Amino acid sequence: MKKVILADRETEKMGIPRLLQGYAEIKLPENYYMAEDELVIHVKDTDAIITVLGKISSRVIELAEKLKIIAVAAAGYDNVDVSAATKKGIFVTRAATATVACVAEHAIALMIILSRKILEAVKHVRGGNWNFRNTPQAMGRQLAGKTIGIIGIGRVGTELAKKAICLGMKILAYDPYVTQTPIKDVKLTSLEQLLKQSDYVCVTAALTKETWHMIGEKELRMMKKSAFLINVARGGIVDETALYNALRNKWIAGAGLDVLESEPPKDIRLLKLKNCIVTPHIAGLTIERYRACGYVAVEEVKRVLNGGMPSLENLVNPEVLSIKK
Repeated sequence: MKKVILADRETEKMGIPRLLQGYAEIKLPENYYMAEDELVIHVKDTDAIITVLGKISSRVIELAEKLKIIAVAAAGYDNVDVSAATKKGIFVTRAATATVACVAEHAIALMIILSRKILEAVKHVRGGNWNFRNTPQAMGRQLAGKTIGIIGIGRVGTELAKKAICLGMKILAYDPYVTQTPIKDVKLTSLEQLLKQSDYVCVTAALTKETWHMIGEKELRMMKKSAFLINVARGGIVDETALYNALRNKWIAGAGLDVLESEPPKDIRLLKLKNCIVTPHIAGLTIERYRACGYVAVEEVKRVLNGGMPSLENLVNPEVLSIKK
């Protein structure tokens, strides 16, 4: 029987052990995540690893003698050393489309919560103060007619654009790897122009060496003072020290973050600001998304372990295909 490591307990929530029942012998972590030292013990004779947030390092990969695939049951895969896997001819896959709808919805939710002072209103009502509606602080802004700037017009960015169009918004997008979008109402522009013209700047790009801290002090100062920054991608894309200064000094109106550079956060200053909303990385936390991600990860593992190739849609390192020929 095949051997599969489930690197974190998130895989249980997705029903992955049930999907592998009768097909593979599975190994679950002793705690919530399987630490590197624990992975090292079990990886030698493992055929596949499925992970959500558990880290798969180069050390783990180097010690794997039978490993054929690392399946990430999520859209992001920065917790896997893809370069090390590619060198050993190991496939790395992800659930490319399973998280698209829910992450785009979460971005819209953060925009509405910030614009309409939802949290402040609920807090006042729960405190018995119905008169909040009569205060200047209660006056919100509508999304219709506003401009949203989307950084990274991939799957999530495109889905966000579709939803924003339905809300009557104008769409700008910046993506150096895209020359044409599938939506005619999306206008591609430079990052500088996007920052200067947008009422909402939404980050949906992948975290890479190029995107690390791409939103820093210089970029935040380019934004309108009335603009909001939304990040549902990865925390490292936004320089949190610069963002703290921007929010505290009112360079921008507010921020809605689902991701942070360090999770859980080591620096909690952002969490204390009234014009900043932080959710604990829950943009993809829906029943529908979890089921879909689990199913995709298991299907990719079975394809590879049965002697086939993973789907190109979900394959992170296509370079391995040439090695396999």
